[in-house]
Amino acid sequence: MKIRPLLLHIAISSLVLFVLFNQTIQNLNHVYFSRSGDGFRTYYGIFFHARYDTTPYRIDAMNYPYGEIIGFTDCQPPVSNVIRFISNNITDITEYTTGIVNGLMLLSVLLASIILFLILRRMKLPVWYASFVALGITLLSPQLMRLGGHFSLGWLLWVPLSIYLLMVFDSKRAYYISILVCLFATLSGDMHFYFLAFWAFLFGLYWVYRWIWHSDYPFRKSDLLHFAIQVLLPVLILQLNLIINDPVSDR
Repeated sequence: MKIRPLLLHIAISSLVLFVLFNQTIQNLNHVYFSRSGDGFRTYYGIFFHARYDTTPYRIDAMNYPYGEIIGFTDCQPPVSNVIRFISNNITDITEYTTGIVNGLMLLSVLLASIILFLILRRMKLPVWYASFVALGITLLSPQLMRLGGHFSLGWLLWVPLSIYLLMVFDSKRAYYISILVCLFATLSGDMHFYFLAFWAFLFGLYWVYRWIWHSDYPFRKSDLLHFAIQVLLPVLILQLNLIINDPVSDR
């Protein structure tokens, strides 16, 4: 792929994003996407976890006095734990928690537009059309509504990223691609378990189609390893995390 059309699309998407969210972008650390309900709870939860909690996957701000596993609280463990690690080991950045959360959510919108553009270009669509449609799909995504409450579900990049990696893997069955799938499926699942379900469903159906309905596809023993890395390993990692950190045994 030529780099110039991609850079042009990034520029256009960034401009549109700035026009739509200019007040938020200029005041990242002083604007709330939600000033009440689940959204405000998430801001508080991430800040509390980063500043006060003593373990990465337990949060004492909820389910008093027992605490709760952070994965069920919408407090974005990958984000809050990075803030927590930097604050505990380098310099305290918890006062910028709101800005970090807002900035990353908006960045995910831009990344979604870029990935959708790459998907459409991979489908051989014209540059101008791919750019217009990618940006349109991004701005029409129902996930944008989650920026008013369930922030973890407002990360737009995970769904198009899973589709793009599947397309790349289908054209070149390489282990490094499967490892990337495992990495991002685990990361997105750590953000919200719904995303893990989506990745497992997408790649699981892909292999079912390949093995059962696509009779021309040559079955290889290495396919089983790809399937294990892409689907089983992320589920196993996050399930083990629950077993280790969650005393509740019936969920």
